[in-house]
Amino acid sequence: VINGLTVDYSQVINPPALSNGLFVEVAGETFNVGTGTLTADKVELEDDGISGADDGDVEGYITRYVSPTNFDVAGVPVTTNGQTVYDPEDGAFDPIAANNVNIKVEVEGEVNTSGVLVARKVEFKSGDSDDDGDDDSIDGRVAANVTAVTASTLTLAGVTVTVTPTTRFEDQTGVVDQTFGLGDITVGNYVEVRGTPGDGATLTAVIVERDDDGDGNLEGLLRGPVTLIANPNLSVLGVPVITGGGTQFRDSADNAFPDAAAFFAAISDGSEVQVQFTQGGGTIVADEIELED
Repeated sequence: VINGLTVDYSQVINPPALSNGLFVEVAGETFNVGTGTLTADKVELEDDGISGADDGDVEGYITRYVSPTNFDVAGVPVTTNGQTVYDPEDGAFDPIAANNVNIKVEVEGEVNTSGVLVARKVEFKSGDSDDDGDDDSIDGRVAANVTAVTASTLTLAGVTVTVTPTTRFEDQTGVVDQTFGLGDITVGNYVEVRGTPGDGATLTAVIVERDDDGDGNLEGLLRGPVTLIANPNLSVLGVPVITGGGTQFRDSADNAFPDAAAFFAAISDGSEVQVQFTQGGGTIVADEIELED
């Protein structure tokens, strides 16, 4: 047990010998909210922390939220104060203040005498991101110039995107000192959305990012489950996609398929693919289509 968090480390290979009072780092992918138990895949002994306080570091999803000074990360109670530093990439935007339960964060700080982690730094993770910022735990992705915006949706590449109170907005256009949200997005903005596919050509946004391209020069992208497979055509995220002589077909290791027939033989309804296409036409013609893991 660490600060009230129960850790099941029975699956850890060759765990260190543990005793009360040792300072450890624990990592795991599974947290049972009902039992408050983290299933660990790593347990490491660490040096003692700062004199007069216990160092603490927890990474996971916000599982309980009352206020910015009273919430849990992976079951660990956390508080913030006036000295807490937020990830500078997020600027003034504070997802915790927006009550974003289930957003992924990493918190560094000290554990006080009440067993609460007092955050020295909070970094927002957006799921299990890899080094290039992609989030492979999110099933749908679309990037293109916006063609329509309403009070709660935006449309791009034929996909209607719904935003929710927990959608995270990021502005990469270089504009500073502004609050950024759906109301700041206009037709023609280049936007990348990651989220959960719905029925038809719909997506519920987890992350909406605006990039600095209003001229349609950046390549369009669709990533999601395949339906309506009929060589040489298919639908991705519910959007019809055409392939042709200029389309490159690749597998999940980025190797080229010998031909279109081999690619279509390798996919089935529900397979995840990523499509890159040139913007400008009403029909999406794939420049490259890649089968994903």
